[in-house]
Amino acid sequence: MSSIFVAYGRPPAFRIRVALMPFILIEIIIFLLTAAPMTPAGWRAQEVAYAKLFITVGVPANEAIALSFLFKLAVIAVALPGGALFASLCAGCPTSGRTHRA
Repeated sequence: MSSIFVAYGRPPAFRIRVALMPFILIEIIIFLLTAAPMTPAGWRAQEVAYAKLFITVGVPANEAIALSFLFKLAVIAVALPGGALFASLCAGCPTSGRTHRA
């Protein structure tokens, strides 16, 4: 649920106004659709869902797709430092099942 409220901060960056409740419902549907293993990491499925669902609340499809890409970039930006930290902790670990240094 917290990711939905974080996602709600994206539309004002594009000067898009969407009421909170329709936004929450649309995001829940999109999260469920992208969780299904249809495409790698939900690419294409998420963009189509954004375009089709946000048009129902008056957001043009191209702006909805831009919101989708902005969300994916934000997820990548947040995940990269964690991945770097994990890689640095596991550097030099033997592959015998040990996953991190003590």
